Amino acid sequence: MSGTPGWSRLALGCEALLALAMLCPTAWAQSGSQVAEAKQRFLAATELEAAERWSDAARELERALELKETPGLRFHLAYCQEHLGAYVEALGNYRRAQMLIDQGSPAEDVAELLGPALERAEARVARLEVAFEARPEGMELRVDGRLVEPGEPMELNPGEHSLVVSAPGWLRIERTLSLGAGLARLPLRLRPDVAPSPAASPEPASPPSAFEDRRAESPEPAGVSARTWVMIGESLTLGAALATGIAFALRGDHDQETAELIRGSLGELTATCDDPGSPVAESCAQLRDAERRSDDAALVSTVSFVTAGATAGALILTAWLWPSQRSSRGATRLLPVGPRASWGLSSQFAF
Repeated sequence: MSGTPGWSRLALGCEALLALAMLCPTAWAQSGSQVAEAKQRFLAATELEAAERWSDAARELERALELKETPGLRFHLAYCQEHLGAYVEALGNYRRAQMLIDQGSPAEDVAELLGPALERAEARVARLEVAFEARPEGMELRVDGRLVEPGEPMELNPGEHSLVVSAPGWLRIERTLSLGAGLARLPLRLRPDVAPSPAASPEPASPPSAFEDRRAESPEPAGVSARTWVMIGESLTLGAALATGIAFALRGDHDQETAELIRGSLGELTATCDDPGSPVAESCAQLRDAERRSDDAALVSTVSFVTAGATAGALILTAWLWPSQRSSRGATRLLPVGPRASWGLSSQFAF
């Protein structure tokens, strides 16, 4: 009977059950040791957090999570990542902690802190939305070398990021973006990569003359426009006329004062200027000379001021009626929108 197939199968089944019974204590012991090691690493991480050694604390928490995953470990890791500026990673771990709690993991102390922590991390994350006028077939969008699906805003850590857009038959776009917290929209337009079509063998062109060759090597700089030259000439004329008018007005005033002084001195004498042999004949000659110079200076001054007024009017008309060309350039703007929030948390809770 012992050699029949039925008895053989029964014996093999008993041996398997015996081996499983022997292995179960070992498996339970191994699981218990992993939990104990995870707790030890969690305690070490909390001490490192208190000392603000965020990188070392994050490493301890990552090793603990390799042994056992709990909402508390995820929350602490996210908290360390916030202090390291890794807001995207922190937001992912906060969300994972929330998921574990929703699935039934007991963590009441973590649940109380998760809401504010999620809001804080979401406010610190940069979000980039790339808007394309057209999306040709085969287009690829890469941010920091990672392939991204265009559409919804992507979450990034604040700072500089590289963006590359490529598509077959279109010019490649490369940008370096500096992003802050909140939403930034970047409009992009792809341009076709039009290569020159191969033409039939062209006829040999005659060599350029020496004059054309020199012009090609040394292009002429843009000259001053005729409007500018006219305004410069009018300005110089205006300045010269004003200076002349002021100078001769001052000279005429001086000659007039001289004539008044001579008339005063002659008034005290009984002799007149009509007698050629009069002792005041010389003073009379000086008086007539001063009066002539005063009249001449007044005439020149008047003509100069009239010229200055006419030139000023001409200058105003030139600036007003002679149009000047203006160029305008467009610019692509990257506009950040969204809240900015300050944050801070110091808390310890159960593993």
